[in-house]
Amino acid sequence: MSNVYILLDRSGSMESQWKEALGSINGYVEELPAKTKIMLATFDSNGYDVIRSTTAKEWKSVTREDAHPRGGTPLFDSAMRMMQRIDEDKPDRAVFVVMTDGEENSSQKFRQAEVKAMADKLRSKDYEVIFLGANFDKVGDTAAAFGNAPNKWMNISTSNLGDTMRGLSATTTAYMTTGAAMNFSDVDKAKAVSGTNSGSK
Repeated sequence: MSNVYILLDRSGSMESQWKEALGSINGYVEELPAKTKIMLATFDSNGYDVIRSTTAKEWKSVTREDAHPRGGTPLFDSAMRMMQRIDEDKPDRAVFVVMTDGEENSSQKFRQAEVKAMADKLRSKDYEVIFLGANFDKVGDTAAAFGNAPNKWMNISTSNLGDTMRGLSATTTAYMTTGAAMNFSDVDKAKAVSGTNSGSK
C-alpha cells in the first residue's frame, strides 16, 4: 500500500498564486498510479480541513470552491496532525508533501522539537518527507526545522509550479514501485526557481 499525503498552506499570502498551486497539485495527482491513495488537507489559522481522501483514479480536480486563502500559518500544528495520521495509517510506503509560501507563525499546540521528532519517526520507516516552497526562498529554513536534508526541499517559482509538480510525479512513482529515494539535486532546484521546466532525480 502506497499513500501520498499533501499538506497545502492556504494562508492569506497564498492568494496571488492560489490558482497555480491548485493546478500543480491536480497535475501531480493525475500522473500518479491509479491505485495510489491520496489525502489532501489545507490549513490556516482558522482551520485544518481534509478536502480529498481518495485514489488517484477517483481524484476530482481541486478548485477555489474547495478552499481559498485566508488567515495565518500554523505549520507545526497542521503538519503534526497529518504526520500523526500517516503514523496511524502505517502504509508500506508514504510520501508527505508540504507546500507552503511562509514560515510557521501561529501554532498553538506543538513546538518545533515535537514536529521534528515525528518527522524523524516517519523517516525511520523510509517514508519520504518533502517540502516545496511556493515562491518561498526561505523554505530551506522551514524544512530544516523538520530535520529535512537539503535534497528534500525545493523552492519553486509560481510560473513553474505546474511543470515541477508533474516532474515530481515521476519520482514519487519510482519511490512507490522500487523504493528509490526522492532527492532534489542542485540542478533541479535551479530549474525550479528559474521558471524553466524541471523535475527531480
